Amino acid sequence: MAHESASRQLAPLRKLVDQYPPHRLNAKQQGETYDAIWLFCRDVLQHSVPSATPAPPWALAYHINAVTTPEVSWDFIPDLLRSLGQLEVWRCQCIDEAQLILAAEDVKASPRYFNGVPRQLLPAQHKKLERFVRRTTQARAKFRILVLQTCYLHILHERAWPARTRNVPRLIRLYFPKPNQLQAKLVAEPDHAATSKTVNQEDATQPMHIGELEIFQTAGGLSNMELEDYVQMRDKVVELVKNAAEWDDERRTFWQQHNPAIDPNQNSRFVSYSRDFEAEFFPPIPWSKVQSTLHGYVDDVSELYDLCYPADQTSR
Repeated sequence: MAHESASRQLAPLRKLVDQYPPHRLNAKQQGETYDAIWLFCRDVLQHSVPSATPAPPWALAYHINAVTTPEVSWDFIPDLLRSLGQLEVWRCQCIDEAQLILAAEDVKASPRYFNGVPRQLLPAQHKKLERFVRRTTQARAKFRILVLQTCYLHILHERAWPARTRNVPRLIRLYFPKPNQLQAKLVAEPDHAATSKTVNQEDATQPMHIGELEIFQTAGGLSNMELEDYVQMRDKVVELVKNAAEWDDERRTFWQQHNPAIDPNQNSRFVSYSRDFEAEFFPPIPWSKVQSTLHGYVDDVSELYDLCYPADQTSR
């Protein structure tokens, strides 16, 4: 019942975000739209929706699209990762709900209801739900890879700009905290299937660190295989920082020997630190590809949510 009540209270906000998708707005329109959404949340939702109410998938999707469209806003990547983690929580819950809906249809039992509306699936909807349930392991892997790739590319981007390099140590602590304690815990416990575990939505609203491990924990926890992938990416980040420091020393020495008047950290037409850095440390995967995969994941979760909670669509 709490979900149904929150959906009704959030219906005006959904109409607002559906009316102004980020990819269809110019910079001026984006600013005006985001201000309108912020004012609506402050003046209306703050007084009508409990603070513990988790953000629905369509709101999380809007936030993710706003950060990445038309160009990525790197300063807001930590917030994007929070929304992505909460979206994975919703995906896990929707998979559980989808399994119940399909099971009720298979045995011709009484259909499940939402806002008093029976969830009677069309054949195409039934096939879609079956596909989402069948591909839940792949969806989990996509989420896990998206988080790791986004964290790595954010650190790489900050390292490429001298004025932002100071952010790198903080980002490493946030995204890749030392996994020793968690690793010891996981070794003592058997692997678990995160996608088949019901996740308490209230957990997603609790304050959390931005660290990649914490994002996984709010979305069902880490399996041993996922922890190994995490450690491997953390090692790559450490290696990147080490190699970049050595490259800095070599580049600084070069300019001191050939033209001491040149500031090796400048970004000018003929001497550009960032251009040289990006040529030396080419990203393993372009952001455009990560962005495309991210939007595909967001669209899939949004579609899954609308299939499981169709009454949410009628309130638009």
